[in-house]
Amino acid sequence: MPGNMSDPATRPFSGARFWRWYALAWLDLAGLYSVVFLITGRDSIIKAVTGAVVYITPMALLGIGALAVFRRLDWSTVRARFVGTHVALAVVYGISAAGLNHGLFRGLSLINQNLFGPVTFNLEYFTWECLMGVLIYGVLAGICYAILLHARVREQEARVARAAALQTEAELRALRAQLNPHFLFNTLHSVLALVRHDPRAAEEALEQFGDLLRYTLDTQKKGEVVPLRDELDFVDNYLAIESLRLGDRLRLEIDVDDTARDQLVPAFCLQPLVENSIRHAIAPRAEGGSLSVRVRRSEDALLLEVADDGPGARPVDVDNANGLGLRLVRERLAAHYGSAAGFDVGPRPDGGFRVAIRLPIDGADD
Repeated sequence: MPGNMSDPATRPFSGARFWRWYALAWLDLAGLYSVVFLITGRDSIIKAVTGAVVYITPMALLGIGALAVFRRLDWSTVRARFVGTHVALAVVYGISAAGLNHGLFRGLSLINQNLFGPVTFNLEYFTWECLMGVLIYGVLAGICYAILLHARVREQEARVARAAALQTEAELRALRAQLNPHFLFNTLHSVLALVRHDPRAAEEALEQFGDLLRYTLDTQKKGEVVPLRDELDFVDNYLAIESLRLGDRLRLEIDVDDTARDQLVPAFCLQPLVENSIRHAIAPRAEGGSLSVRVRRSEDALLLEVADDGPGARPVDVDNANGLGLRLVRERLAAHYGSAAGFDVGPRPDGGFRVAIRLPIDGADD
């Protein structure tokens, strides 16, 4: 279930504003070269300006290709490969710029010999131009990677702020769900029935209900992520309360990989999925239904799945629904993990509904 979000760190290299600044930077460099040519070569203004434009044009055009490389070759790549690739590309950039530069000057001299006069190949001058091209490539790479880093930091700050806002919304929604009059009434009614013939079970049910409320309040202190075992305990308490009301109509299948219990996950990432299945697939039916919760850990990902045998729903219907549960979980995963997380909803092949989540191990971001 791959994520469907593109890397926002590449956005600074697009748009009219960026290309205006790109062109302006090269025009500034051309102006600097014009002054140098006027001072050192005693050229006319027209010849100095023309020579400067011809001189920087190959580097500017090759720089567009270099930008594509900077987008793809992230600095998180293996360091030796990163440095080696850029050294090789800098040499290619320098030789290509010097070669194009020589070709343009030679072509212009053939068109108008009065402007530049005969142009012959000079190895010393060509070598110097190659070195200047390598230097320009290094400056261009440094500036562009600084822009990318700044954009990534800003995006990360925005994602953290978004995750914090969604965390608060999830906590409030979970608290409202637990204090929903119907949920509260059904819980108290079930506990009252137990008090008469099984006081110990009634006491246990009240403790479980208290644990539900305590988890919601504790997440405000623990932060955005919690160990998976805490989220599973929260789900167990919720299911225990619902089992008092639904009885045999709620058939459970819980299958959790014990090696995954210590993995950190966003709080309230699992309970809303369970609640959604009970409310829409199990509780409305007289015969009830089955609910399965599965957790698996692979080498690089944590896989969570909640499925039921209800009437099912199409993904488009889920997207158009008014409920907040699935949408909120999807948004919180995107805010916390970016494109590294996966979220897949849809009907099961044998009937029912399924929600599957894929989280990177150890909460690694993209």
